[in-house]
Amino acid sequence: VETPYESSLSIATRNDWPMLSTIFNKGLAQISQQERKEIEQRWMPLQKKNLFENRYFWFGLLTLLLGLSIIIIVISIWNASLKKAVKEKTKALEVSTQELLYKTYHDELTGLYNRVYFSEILEEIQSKPLPLSIILADLNCLKITNDTFGHEAGDKLIINMAKLIQSNIEEGHIACRIGGDEMIVIMPETDARKSLDILAKIKQATISSKEEPIRPLVALGAATKINEDESFSRLFKRAEEKMYENKMDESEYTYDKVIGSFKKAILENEYESPEHYERLKALCLELGYAMNLDKEDLDALALLSDLHDIGKAGLDKEILLKDG
Repeated sequence: VETPYESSLSIATRNDWPMLSTIFNKGLAQISQQERKEIEQRWMPLQKKNLFENRYFWFGLLTLLLGLSIIIIVISIWNASLKKAVKEKTKALEVSTQELLYKTYHDELTGLYNRVYFSEILEEIQSKPLPLSIILADLNCLKITNDTFGHEAGDKLIINMAKLIQSNIEEGHIACRIGGDEMIVIMPETDARKSLDILAKIKQATISSKEEPIRPLVALGAATKINEDESFSRLFKRAEEKMYENKMDESEYTYDKVIGSFKKAILENEYESPEHYERLKALCLELGYAMNLDKEDLDALALLSDLHDIGKAGLDKEILLKDG
């Protein structure tokens, strides 16, 4: 077998036997080159093995493949967990963005659009085809409700008002809370007749609503823009004037309803019986007659007797009836 390596065979003899070295040299000289190769192959065979027959090759290859497999598995698991984390973070970011956007443009108490949204869409709304109608709504007696029953009852009144408005407008209409007790409905491409129909529906819904403890009595005013030259501020002003006219026209009705709600709330606490209030009213009127009061003062005195416990209307029944 031809190899790039050289080999040289030799035989050692003792120095004190020089004749033996001579004999060996003579013997080797008589051996042909072919015979030398045969001797070398007989006593020093070179075995040529295939690389794939080497067990160390397979051991190294399997070790390498196993290492690569582990690395691939680790990278795959890490990549999957990274993708999952990115997906979760992206989803959380989208939710946070949506929540932030919702809070930016919506009133926290009622869920209606807020004044920020109202201000931003004015230009877009005014670019739509006419007619453009709006309804302004102002909640009556919010302050006295807060003072008598507490701000929780006042908030409930505002929420109920918002629900009544939202449930009686149509698709494409936009309801916004633009003040503490003031709301607006923007109705693109809606004529005056349609806007008045919606106003009437809202008014009827408030009249038919429950007393919790007071029904949301509301003053309403509508206005419609049919002329491109009219500004939105002027349209708003016209609706506001109508709203205040409605508030004045219904002031007596509103007064009676609020007083009735207060009387009902006082009696529902059961702190005193209805007979107690009737006896007190009779005594107050008897005193008024003795003092020669006129009818207006007598009516005021009778109302005072009915509402003298109004401060108890906002208290829990358990507190009023508690022993001691």
